[in-house]
Amino acid sequence: MGVPLAVAAEHRWAVLLDLANFAIGLERTGRALDAGRLVDALKREKGELVLREAYGDFDRYAALGTALRERGFGLSHLPRLTKGSEKNHADIQMVVDAMRVAFTSPHIDSFVLLSGDSDLLPLVQELIRMGKRVDVVAVAGSASAALARNVHKFDTYEDVLSDDEPTPAAPHGAAATGPAAGAEPASEGDMASPTTLDQAFAFLRQSVLEMQDRGSNTLDSTVYDYLRLLNPAFSVRAFGFRRWRDFLDAAAQAGVVHVEQRGSNLVLTPAPPAPPPPVPSFSNYAQPSTRRTSRLPRLRRGGA
Repeated sequence: MGVPLAVAAEHRWAVLLDLANFAIGLERTGRALDAGRLVDALKREKGELVLREAYGDFDRYAALGTALRERGFGLSHLPRLTKGSEKNHADIQMVVDAMRVAFTSPHIDSFVLLSGDSDLLPLVQELIRMGKRVDVVAVAGSASAALARNVHKFDTYEDVLSDDEPTPAAPHGAAATGPAAGAEPASEGDMASPTTLDQAFAFLRQSVLEMQDRGSNTLDSTVYDYLRLLNPAFSVRAFGFRRWRDFLDAAAQAGVVHVEQRGSNLVLTPAPPAPPPPVPSFSNYAQPSTRRTSRLPRLRRGGA
């Protein structure tokens, strides 16, 4: 993102979760917070998670509180300020705790903020001025664009979980782009179980078309959920891509879909089908002569 990073062999991370911001964003997409997979993915990518703290109304999110506690999170219970309101002061408490950690725990040099709240931008800027690394993970479509632009690294929750999926043996390349030897081309009914990159692109385009026909939004996170609904085993890693976004970029370059950035969202639309090859025009070719030419020598008049 253009923010200079301190040179360090290994970072030690504080992970701070604004539960309401995360949970509400996921509820809009019909997904649930998978605390176990989230922590495993962060540990695999970031390294040592020294401090984990979650902020939210744990009367409302009791089950999530239990799951987070089991994965090493401390719980800061912050009830809603007024009945029927989603607003609490989780962001304020996160700022207070982050600054306390920055001043009193010098061995923690990096922060992961699990929130897309634009109110955290002053905190991000101050931590970076103090020489700390700051990454943000937020639900796709619910993150502040300004926040995403000003951190060292921004990831969506969906991409983080896709990184946690097992990597198949087939790499991205020739083996992934063409059908296996002797394999029959996938029929339309098999499109939801693609085995080649071309079939995966066709699966993506057909799914976006179906969602448009139904009047559904085609945000990239919604499309991803729809693909997984049709085929729970679908993974972009099967085609050699590390992230969902990388798969979308490749699909856009191949002319399968258009990917448009709208604020912090990505909107997908199917690209028009390729035009048919031009029909050759016979007018461009020389017309054969209709005059018949004898191959015999012409006879001279008057005889010899």
